[in-house]
Amino acid sequence: MVKKILLFIVLALFGLNNLNAQCFFKTYSTELLNEYHEGFYVTPKGKIVCRFFDGFSFFDGSTWKNLQTTAIPHGNSLAMEENGTVWLGSFYAGLTKFVDTNNITNYDTSDGLASMEIQVIKIAPDGKIWIGHYGGGVSVWNGTSFTVYDTTNGLSDMFIRQIAFDKNGKVYIGSMNGTVDVFDGIKFTKMNLPANGEINDIAIADNGDIYILTYEMTSYMDVVYRFDGNKWYQLNFTKLGAEPSINKILTDQANHLYLASYNGLLKFDGKNESLYTQNSGLFADNVSNMGITEDGTIYLTSNTGITEFKQATTFVIDIKQPNGSTYDGKIVVFKKMKGVKAFTQIASQSYTASPAVITVNTTGDFIILVEPNASVNPDLVGTYFGDVDIWDKATVVQNHFCESKIDTYAVKVIQIPPMPKGKGYISGTVKSTDGTRGVAEPIKDVDVTLKKVPGGVIVKKTKTNDNGVYEFTELDTATYAIFVDIPGLPQDTPRIVKITETDTSFKNQDYKVDSTGIKAGDFSGIKEKRNDFKASVYPNPFSDKLFVRFFNNGITSVEIVNISGEVVRSFKETGHGEKIMTINFSDLPHGLYVLKINNGEKLSVFTVSSY
Repeated sequence: MVKKILLFIVLALFGLNNLNAQCFFKTYSTELLNEYHEGFYVTPKGKIVCRFFDGFSFFDGSTWKNLQTTAIPHGNSLAMEENGTVWLGSFYAGLTKFVDTNNITNYDTSDGLASMEIQVIKIAPDGKIWIGHYGGGVSVWNGTSFTVYDTTNGLSDMFIRQIAFDKNGKVYIGSMNGTVDVFDGIKFTKMNLPANGEINDIAIADNGDIYILTYEMTSYMDVVYRFDGNKWYQLNFTKLGAEPSINKILTDQANHLYLASYNGLLKFDGKNESLYTQNSGLFADNVSNMGITEDGTIYLTSNTGITEFKQATTFVIDIKQPNGSTYDGKIVVFKKMKGVKAFTQIASQSYTASPAVITVNTTGDFIILVEPNASVNPDLVGTYFGDVDIWDKATVVQNHFCESKIDTYAVKVIQIPPMPKGKGYISGTVKSTDGTRGVAEPIKDVDVTLKKVPGGVIVKKTKTNDNGVYEFTELDTATYAIFVDIPGLPQDTPRIVKITETDTSFKNQDYKVDSTGIKAGDFSGIKEKRNDFKASVYPNPFSDKLFVRFFNNGITSVEIVNISGEVVRSFKETGHGEKIMTINFSDLPHGLYVLKINNGEKLSVFTVSSY
């Protein structure tokens, strides 16, 4: 009852009983140079330029600045670099590079531009300027000169309407006559489209889905199609009515689709849709254009104003700790993102009571970590929502719409049971080897967990120090698995260490981290765990086959043990003299194994790894 009262108080104090409290709208109108703009562009860092017939309005993320000038031609195509350089296209005067009123450069066909009529300008991730022409194909500015692409070198159509880029560097070029060509840097490939209509916009999601906005010539309607890599699907949006009027589409980092329409802004997560209108907080229902920043803020234009739209998600965390423990630690929120890591930390906040509240300025798919202060509660382990200690076992929280009801998430913090002490010692280093650095660099503050196997009982948990080193001391005799937890990066099979009365110290239990995940590091320091008689294994690590070389004097047994302590292979060799045994691992999972060679009197033990 006390906790329920506290929860009610927390919700009331934070105003979280308002279901729309996480949608934030801010409008701009009087701040702009004029009422009606000709062009609009948003950079990934959140800078904005509005083009008017007599100048510009610039926004740096906090302040608007107006610049009046008549030294630029009319037209609605433009793009802006992060340094503030504006590229302008017109219907008759070619391309203009605007740095300031004293630094304006005009380019025409004599400079290599394909045509004087420009429909669209886009800035590629590599900084090149792509210009789509009405009747001239495509011009690409590399900083010093233009390269022209047209029907003579693979382009399907000369009347270009839209240009988009995917995360792999491919360029998608849509035409007024209903074609989309994909350029991989070498050649063009024409896509097979589901219909024939003017390509008014293209959006590429981070998951690879392709969206096109077409104006169908037969039905005279705006239609959105999605391509999942295999098949095209026509999307229907009930909240836009039977004949929607759609001006622009884009996607966010959570692969949600947004549509700028005359009815407002529609958000679609693949299953559900939500429509935001003037009643929600937009400047007007008629949304003509929009852009999105890398932090997920969306800017929308209407006839005479601009709307800034931010979305947030609030988590109420019901932290369940053992009786008598102190509420002291932090809550960490990770979001599913594009890039190397599947989940990336986006927020962290301390807690001293339960429930605790944390808000992040985004929507999407999340995992939540409750991490008690180890110096205050050394027997408590960082626990994800779902009551697990490893990120890829956590329950993913989905909040795709900022007006969604705020929920409470209970996390039962894992407690380490009392364990007998011993003489065992394990240590290792976690290093980054992603190829972007000259040498492997240590990674600090990484969670490393030691578990007994089989069973998976947590024995100890620690973090790597500034040198990327972790260590566990006073370990009892047992078989242990070492888990490294870096949210967003999967771990291959964990290292296995068996501590006995005679084998107590295991150093160099290293892990390497790269863009593909977490793997066992250099085996040079742990290849031989014990070698009482002459034996060797090679190669190590290996792919499918492992060779075991030893001198036999009677009967020798060979066993392969997996990380759970199960014998997965066993052999016996009789006779005398040098023997070379071939062991096939092709039908076994990749990972770490313990290989034991025993001749009845002496024992050799090796740690081997298949990949």
